[in-house]
Amino acid sequence: MVVGILGIEHIGFTVPDLDEAVTFFETVFGAVTIMTTGKVDVDDQFMRRRLGVPAHCRIENIKVLRCGNGSNLELFEYSGEPAGGERKRNSEAGGFHLAFQVDDAVEAAEGLRQQGVGVLVG
Repeated sequence: MVVGILGIEHIGFTVPDLDEAVTFFETVFGAVTIMTTGKVDVDDQFMRRRLGVPAHCRIENIKVLRCGNGSNLELFEYSGEPAGGERKRNSEAGGFHLAFQVDDAVEAAEGLRQQGVGVLVG
């Protein structure tokens, strides 16, 4: 049975510093915050059973951003995990990337590189 999908509503990412991530998306992509939760007040059992994360971890805040037209971007900031973990490479399970539709890919890529953002144009 095929599930009747209308489209992708949002994609979620956990970030180490929510304020820094939001500022980046606002400054570089003109993103607008459309929702924020603040700290999510749940117990250890909820974290482990419902979210599949260690019981001692907590969601400090979630912000949903809109970047132009299309799907939204949901950013999570958790506490309870050690800082400085290794980032995943694209070739590893859990690796990821974001792709935006723009008028001029070469011009957009150059503007992002000038801001220190790694860019691949495909």
